[in-house]
Amino acid sequence: MINYNLLYYFNELAQLQHYRKTAEKLCITQPSLTHSIKMLEQEFGVPLFVKDGRNVKLSKYGETLAKYTTDAFRSLDDGAKILSKFSKNNSGNVDLGCLMILGYKLVPDLISKFYQKTGFNEIKINICQTNTEDCINGILLGKYDIALCANAGTDDNICYEPFVKQKLVCIVSPSHPLASCSKVTMNDLASYPTIQYMKQVGEIQEIINKMYASVGIQPIVIQHCKEELSIAGYASTNMQNCIAIVPDLSILNNFAIKKIDIDNPYAFRNIYIATSTNNETPLCVGVFHTFLKSQKIPAEYI
Repeated sequence: MINYNLLYYFNELAQLQHYRKTAEKLCITQPSLTHSIKMLEQEFGVPLFVKDGRNVKLSKYGETLAKYTTDAFRSLDDGAKILSKFSKNNSGNVDLGCLMILGYKLVPDLISKFYQKTGFNEIKINICQTNTEDCINGILLGKYDIALCANAGTDDNICYEPFVKQKLVCIVSPSHPLASCSKVTMNDLASYPTIQYMKQVGEIQEIINKMYASVGIQPIVIQHCKEELSIAGYASTNMQNCIAIVPDLSILNNFAIKKIDIDNPYAFRNIYIATSTNNETPLCVGVFHTFLKSQKIPAEYI
C-alpha cells in the first residue's frame, strides 16, 4: 500500500519543483525529502522528476501522477475546511427532520427568523419532511441532528422537549349537515363516513382511533390519505357526507371546508423537539436547538 505521506511530499515538490524550498515548507530535511521521493520512484518503478539546472521538473510519469495528486489533495483540503466549520458555532450543517405538514409554513418561517435575528447565516439547515417514525429512527442513526415530531415512545436514547400543542378538529364541506355546528362530540360523528390517514403516517391516526374508542365507536372509513392536504381535498367534495379529523392547520383555510371543534379530551397532539441523548453534535446544532427552544409557537399558527 502506498504511503500517503510520500504522495503528499511528491505533490508539494511537484508544485515548487525545488528540493530545498519544498523541504523547508514541509519542515523536514532535504535528504529526507530526497529519500522519500526515491522510495516513491521505487514503488512505481519509474522516475518522477528529472534535473533542470539547480531545480527539478516533472518527468512524463510525474506529470501523470501529479494530475491525480493535485486533485486528490485539493479535495482533501476542501473536505477539511468543511469539517472545520463544525468546530464553530456560526457555521456548519444542521440536518432537521420534521413532520410533513410542518415543512409548508412553520419550518420555513422558523429558519427565516433564525437567519434574520441570530446572524448565523453560514449555518445551513437541511430539511427532510417525513413522519414521526422516520424522525426517531433518523435521530437514533445519526441521520438527523434534530427532529420536530410527535412522541413515539419512551426510548432513553431520545430526549423529547415540548414544542407546540396542536388542536385536532373535524373538517367537513360547507354543504355538510354538520357545517353549521361550532362544536361536535364523537357521537355526532359516528354516522358519517371518514377520511383517515394511511397506517404508515404514524401516530396521528392512533390518536384519532383513541378518540373514537373513548366512546365505543368503530368509524366507517371510505378513504385513506397520506397527508392533510389530500384529506382536506376529499372532505371539500362532501363525498357521501364524509368527515375527517386533522390538526387545526392554517394551510387548510385555503380549502372549501368548515373546521369544527371536537368535544373530546384526546382532541390534540403534541409536537416535540427530539434530539439524541447519546450522539455528540457540533456547536452549530446546539445553536439551532437553543433557538428552537426559545420560540413560542401559537397552536393556531401552524
